Parts: sequence; C-alpha cells; structure tokens
Amino acid sequence: MPKASESHFLLNSNILRPAGFLALVFLMSLSLVTATTLATTLFLSQAGASALPLFFILFALVSTPVSALVSWWADRIPRLFILATLWALLGGLALIAWWLGIQSSNAAFVFYLGISTTELLLGSLAGILLSDYFSLTQSKRMTGKLSLMLALGGVCGALLVSLSAIWLSPNESLWLIALISLLGLILVYFYHQWQKPLAESMPEETDDHYLTSEQQGKLQLLLAIFKKHSLARWLTAGVFFAVVIQCLQEILAFTLYEQHYVDEQSLAVFLGFAVGLLHLSSLMFALLITGLLLPRIGVSRTHLFHPLFNLFAFAAVALSGRLWSGVIAHIASDPLDVSVNSPTTTLLYNALPTGQIGSLRLFNDGIVYPVALGLSGVLLLFIEPLLSLLHLAILGGLLSIALLLMHWRAGQSYEQDLKKQVSVGTLQLGSSHTNKIQPRARGLHSYTAAAEHAAVSHLEKVSTEDIKLTTGMMNQWLTQLHQPSLVQQLLPYIHALDDRELRKALMYMLPKMSQHPLDSLVLFIRGLPPLNERIAVLLLLWFRKHWGNPLTLLYMGYSLTSKIRDPLKRRLIHLVTENYRRRAQCLLLELLRPYDTKGTLQGIEIRLYAGDSRQKAQALETLSLIPQRHLTYWLNLVFEPLPSMNLRTLLKPFRRIDQDMVNLLKQIPDPWMNKMAEVYPRLCHSESCTQYVGASLMERLELLHQVPLFAELNLDDLQSLDAQLRSRKVNTDELLFNEGDPGDCLYILVSGELAVSRKNDKGENMLLAKLGAGQPVGEMALLDELPRSATAVATCDSEILRLDKLRFHSLVMQRPQILLGMCKVLATRLRG
Repeated sequence: MPKASESHFLLNSNILRPAGFLALVFLMSLSLVTATTLATTLFLSQAGASALPLFFILFALVSTPVSALVSWWADRIPRLFILATLWALLGGLALIAWWLGIQSSNAAFVFYLGISTTELLLGSLAGILLSDYFSLTQSKRMTGKLSLMLALGGVCGALLVSLSAIWLSPNESLWLIALISLLGLILVYFYHQWQKPLAESMPEETDDHYLTSEQQGKLQLLLAIFKKHSLARWLTAGVFFAVVIQCLQEILAFTLYEQHYVDEQSLAVFLGFAVGLLHLSSLMFALLITGLLLPRIGVSRTHLFHPLFNLFAFAAVALSGRLWSGVIAHIASDPLDVSVNSPTTTLLYNALPTGQIGSLRLFNDGIVYPVALGLSGVLLLFIEPLLSLLHLAILGGLLSIALLLMHWRAGQSYEQDLKKQVSVGTLQLGSSHTNKIQPRARGLHSYTAAAEHAAVSHLEKVSTEDIKLTTGMMNQWLTQLHQPSLVQQLLPYIHALDDRELRKALMYMLPKMSQHPLDSLVLFIRGLPPLNERIAVLLLLWFRKHWGNPLTLLYMGYSLTSKIRDPLKRRLIHLVTENYRRRAQCLLLELLRPYDTKGTLQGIEIRLYAGDSRQKAQALETLSLIPQRHLTYWLNLVFEPLPSMNLRTLLKPFRRIDQDMVNLLKQIPDPWMNKMAEVYPRLCHSESCTQYVGASLMERLELLHQVPLFAELNLDDLQSLDAQLRSRKVNTDELLFNEGDPGDCLYILVSGELAVSRKNDKGENMLLAKLGAGQPVGEMALLDELPRSATAVATCDSEILRLDKLRFHSLVMQRPQILLGMCKVLATRLRG
C-alpha cells in the first residue's frame, strides 16, 4: 500500500503555525503593556486625570482616520507587513521619547495619544491575522492559549516596569519598549518565512441576497441590516454604551490612583503591579467565565456577566471610594471587556448572515467606537467638574443597568436569529396522514426519521400481560441487539413496557450496550417510544459516561500521536479514533432529538457535515440553546478535530509515548480501541506489514481503508468486507482478465503493479493506465452485467485481493451502507 511521506513533528506546519502565533501574541502583549504602563505613568504625573476627557476627544479624532487608512491598506499589502510597520512605529515612538525626554504635560499627552492609537491598531490587526492564518475551529481551540499568552505577556510587562522603576525613572525606561519591539520584528520576519495565510474561501451564499454592497451603498446596506435584524441594533447600542461606561471607569480609577500616589516614581511602581493584577484577573475571567461557564450556560447568559460586573464596580466606588474600588473599576474597564465581553460579542455576530457581519463589525469598531469615545470625552469635559466621584459612580451604575437590558435583548435576538440561520434550507419532510405514534419532539424533521417512524407505526401489538420483565429476558434482548436485523423484532416488546419498566430495562441494558454495533444502537434508540424527561436524561447520562467522558480523555491524550515515529501506527490510531468519534456523533444526534422542540436539529445536522467551518460553528452554537446544556457541554469534542500537539507532549520523552498510548487506548470502552491496544505492542517491536496474508486484523483493515473505494466505510463495515475477500499471488505477465470476458469480481492490488489496456480500432493494445498498490480494478463488474471493457495484466510479481460479485451482493443486503459509501466515492470520481 502507498505510504504518505512523513516529516519530523517539529517541522509540522500544524505545530509551527500556532506556536509561532502564540509567541507573536506574547511579545505583542509584553511590548504593549510595557508601553501603555509607562505612558500612563507619564500622563498621570504630567497632565493628571483631569485631562482624560480631552484625551478621549482627541483620541477619537485621531484614531478614526488612522483606522480607516490602515483598513484601506490592509486589503492591498500583506498584513504581516502592516503588523511589522505598526510594531516598528511603537518602538520608534518610545525611542524618540527616550531620546528627547518627556518633561511637559503636552509631551506626555502626545506620547500617550500615540501609544494608545498604536495599541488599538495592533490589537485589531492581531484579530485579523488570527482569522487569516487559522480556521474558525482552530481559532476557537486557541482562545484559551491566546488568553494565557496575553496574560503572561501582561504580567511580564508589568513586572518589568515595576522592577525597572527601582533603578530607572519612567523616562529612562522607555528604551525597553524599543528593544522588545525589535524582538517582535525579528519574530515577524521568521514567521513570514515559515507560514503563509490560509487560502481564501469562497464567499458563502446568504439568504438575504438583496443585501449586497454591489447593489446598494454602504449606508443603505447598514440601514437594511438594522431594519431586518434586531440583533444588529442591540449590538450597536451595546458597543456605544460599553464605551461610555469604560470611559467613566477609567476616570474613576485614574482619579483614585492620582489621589493616593502623588510621586511619579511610586505611581510607576503601583501601576506596574496594578497592570499585572489586571492581566491575572483577565486570565482568571477567561478560565472561569469564557472557558468554564460559557460552554455550560451558553452565549446569551455569559454575555450578561459584563454589565453585571460593571454594576458591581460602580457600586464599590460609590460605597467605598478607596483605592481598592478604583482597582475594581479598572478591572471592569479592561480585563473583563477583553476576556468576557469581546469573545461573547464575537459569538453573537455569528447569528447574522455571513455577508453582513463584516459591514456591521467595521461600522461598530470603526465608527461607533470612536464616536462614542469622542462624545464621552465631550460629556465628561463638562460634567466632571460639576459632579463628585459618588455622582459619577451612580451615573455609571444607571448606564450599566441600561447595558444589562441591551445585552439581555441581544441574547434573545441571538437565539431567534441563530435558529433562523440554521433552519434555512432544511428539508421539511411532510406526510399526508397522521400517524398514531407521534415523534419524540415537536417539529422534528429528520431525513431518517420518516422511514423509522413508519416502521415503528406498523409494529405488531404485544400484550403487556404477556411480558414479565426479568433479567433473563433482558439478556436475551441484548443478544438480539448484536444483530441489526433482529432489532425490529425486539421493538414491540419495548413499546409494551410502561415508563417505569422501560426505565428499569434501560438502566440494566444500556451499560452493556456500549460495545454493540452502531447500526443496532441507532435503530434501537430511534425505535424507543416517546420519552419522558427522566428517561431522556438517563440516555444522555449514559452517553456522557460511555462516550462523552472517554472523548474528553481522548482529547487530552491524542496529541501523543504527533511523536509516534511509525507511520503505520499513526494511521491505525487515526483510523480507530475517527471510527469511535463517528459512532459518538451518530448516537449523540439521536439522543438530542427529544430536546428538538423547535425543529432545528435538521439544519444542525446539515451544517455539521457541510465542511464549512463557519456553518459548523453556527450549528454547535445552536446546540447551546438546549435547556439541558449542563449535560451536553462537552459536545464540541464530538464534532471538532482532535488537537495534534501541545506543550506537554513536546516535553514528554519518546520512551514514554508508546506506553502512554497503550494505556490511553485501554481506558476507552470501545472494542476497536481495545483491539488496537492489543496490536500496538507488537507493532512497536516489528516492522510494518506490507502484505495482506499474515497481517493482523487491524493491519488488514488499515490496508483496506487506504483503498479509495472503501475510504468512507467504518471499521465494522471493513471487517465484514475483509471476511469476503480472497488473497492470491500473481506472477509477472500473468493475465487477470481479458477485454470482453464476463465481469464477475473486483480486484484490489495490495502490492506490485498492473497494466490496464484496451484494443483500438486497428486491433492494437493501447495502454490506459498502470495501477499501483491500493488501487482497484474491475469495480464496475460489481454493479452491472456488462463484459470487461479492458485487459489487466500483472507487470511484476504482485498480491491481489478478489471480491466476487455474489459475495458482494450478499454483503450489501446485510450492510447497505457499504454500497452507499462506495457510491459516494464513485460519484466523486465521476464529478472529478
């Protein structure tokens, strides 16, 4: 069989790409925190907190045209070059300020303005680069690592400022920013040499086809978006109010800092430790709220944490007015916004059609944000001298209550729009008559439910009096479940049980069913009578124990495969893990049907297998609307790719990898995983088998999986196919079949080479192709009755597998999905 070329795991693009980007984010956070901390110190000591309203106004006036220029620039030249230019600008500003010195309030004001504008642009560009170099699924997986790198960079920058303040003044420490920026530029250069942006995907079609910039101007487009989607209106209003609240929090925090620390040196030391605390709190919020609570309670509820904590911060300032309350207000203004509000807002955008998200985000970030900042500056410029800190805190509390209502309404609109997006284009399978047995969920429209529903509705009636639930009877049912064809005979007895006996039967049978064939499990679950809440939860708890928890274990340990040197072992592990995940996906979708009260599961199924990362993310987010979210928070592990590398695996010695992999395979309750664990030690001490005869079952299945015609089959199907194959050796120049012979079998080349030829009009043999290992020949003979259309001859000593037509027809009668998988491959070949 052909072997894929393998490179060392450290040279793998899938490892270098995220590792290099995380290093970029760390250095960016380190340089920005160092720069902003020193600039804030100089600004507060030279200009004072009373100059903040004027700063907000000028910042809005400066950042808006600069952001527009960078946005125009970003579409015309490589964005990594723009990142390098902005980073060089940051270091250049610091170097000029260090050379000239900042001795006046005007100089401190200009320096703070330049650093803040550069910080805004670098942060925005980092988000754009994340989408350029990573898919949506990869970006979601990297969120925790990015938060960690941002926090570590912030802590290191804060410590650097605090330690340097012991020996140097803030003016004398500015050269550190230029040094860190230089390191960042070097890393940008090497990252550009290593990696290239992902290929641009095709534009996705949208249901609102009339909302296109080609047909309408930007203003008309935005008005149409706001008119059609209430979510867009609430998001824009939320951005505006969040900016005003953030300005109030900074005024309160900086005023309290200035009151307690008059000396510039002590203020620099305090700000260094305060900024370190801010980034530690940002990491804590990212881990606890975004990482832990978001998957469990959903986007809508998590989005409420930001205004609630703002309300708490303003209450602390109003009731205390001490230094610690200023730190709380500072935490609410920056870390909470970065680690909670920004991620949840980004997820809320996903409920809008794809073609409208870019226009709305550019409008909110490029126009609404600076306008709100400028208006906040004007407002504070007039009212700050008239109001005390208490009055400002009360005003901020009232605005936080308004923001809380906006986030709540945005969450409701998000759920409505997301369901609408997912349900667009789904198949509505209707029926002209009403069946006696209703589906288990209102509005359920599944492409498989109709056939199974009809089958269940015609079950023979079984008298309840004839059934006495015993252990022996349930064991007999378990035996029947090993054969998919016998499941229909079992269902009448299951339907005759009442809820109490059904729950008793499931509690006994489910733990013993985990290793049954997938076909039997799916048919059994579909054939269950309408479920009450207790039985539905019982099924989900069974899935979590026997599938969800092992998938979590697999997710934590799968990165071990990146350091396995033998390609065959890697392919076998990938084969059994993907087979296990496919089984889990099919079962999970069946178990979630009782919760599909809105008829959206059909759209979720279509988008989960659509191949587009954005559609897949929409489908997974829609599943967060299930009321029993606490039972299915781990479902992303079922559908998202397994991680290929992590730092812990990178540091693990090679001698431990094989034993750790065997232990992992043994812990997962799947027969194929356990069988792989048995084969793995032998593979560690012997060469990879390249022939079919004499190979172990797992090796034979891996060889069959490499055949393109069988690439869509699962391991159970491949095992059934393996039992029907016959292997034999052929010698050089031996004839397999002649053109015009009856077609009665399929041949698969295991090793060697075959020449396929056909006679032309002159009667001469014309070579059509030379087939290598893993390629089939004569596959059309399984599907039609026509004679052979070409001649096949072995050009060297070879090993072939033979699948007779009669054996194949008998096999597909028992397992029709084998024929479906082969037809999918043949259709793909014809389209190509």
